[in-house]
Amino acid sequence: MSFKPTALARDLINAEGPDAEQLLNSVLSVDISGKQPGDIAYGCLLTPQGKVLDVMYLHRLTNGFLIDVFQGRGAPLAKQLNMYKMRAKATFEKVPGGVFVAPDNLAPEDAGSDPRMDGLGKRWFTLGPLVQGPKSPSFFQLMRRLGIPEFGLDYQSEDVFPMDVNLDVMGAVDYKKGCFVGQEVASRMFRRGEIRKRTLKVYGDADLPRGTTLRQPGGIVGTVTSMIGGEGLAVMRLDRLQGAECFALHKGFDLRLKIRKPAYLG
Repeated sequence: MSFKPTALARDLINAEGPDAEQLLNSVLSVDISGKQPGDIAYGCLLTPQGKVLDVMYLHRLTNGFLIDVFQGRGAPLAKQLNMYKMRAKATFEKVPGGVFVAPDNLAPEDAGSDPRMDGLGKRWFTLGPLVQGPKSPSFFQLMRRLGIPEFGLDYQSEDVFPMDVNLDVMGAVDYKKGCFVGQEVASRMFRRGEIRKRTLKVYGDADLPRGTTLRQPGGIVGTVTSMIGGEGLAVMRLDRLQGAECFALHKGFDLRLKIRKPAYLG
C-alpha cells in the first residue's frame, strides 16, 4: 500500500533551553533521551487521570525539539508545557510552519521515518510562512486500511485512555521509562493485564456517524469513531465481543458490520 505526498494539518511548537529535554522526558509518556538530530519520537501528554490530552511527534533538533501536534492544539499544548516548567530553563513556543509526509523514496533526505510502524513513510517540517503543499487523501486512506486511529478525527482531547486507541502498541507509551504525567493510572491498566478496549476496524454498506452504538445479541460492544467509504474504526469492548460481526441501527434498520483486528495488534 502506497500513498501520495501530502501536507498535514498540524501546529508546530519549538522546545528549547538546557532543561527542555529533561522536562519533556519527565511529563511525556515516551522516552526521548538519547535521540539524535533527525530522529522522531511519537508520544503523548496525559491528564493526571491517565486520559490522552495530546498526541505528538517530537523532531530532534541540534538544540532542542520541534513538536508537531494536531492543528489547533499548538497554543494550548505550549501553554500546558510552560506551566510544567517551574524553574526549569526551557521555553515552549508555537511557531509558524508546515508538516508533510511522503513515501520513503519521495521524501527529502533529511526527513525522518514515522516511528509508529513501517510503511507510513517519512515526515518533515518547514518553518516560516506556510507554503501550501500538495494535499492528497491517499495517506489517510492508508491509515484507515491499516486501522490506525487519528487524534482529531477518531478521538479528541481527554476522550480516551491510550490503550483504547492503540497508542501503546504504536510506541507512544513507555511503561519502563519512569515517571510521567498520568503514569500511575496508565501503568496500573497495563499491569492489570486485561485490556478491555481496543480500536478495531469495521466494514459495512453505509457510513455511520461518529458515536454510533454497535451491538451484538448480548448488548452494546462498541462505538464508531469514524467511517469513510464503508471502512471505519470503532472502540470495541474486547471483554464483551462474541464473533466477528455486529449491528448498528441505520435509518430504522439493523446494519450488519464485519469486525477485523488491525494486523499490528498481533
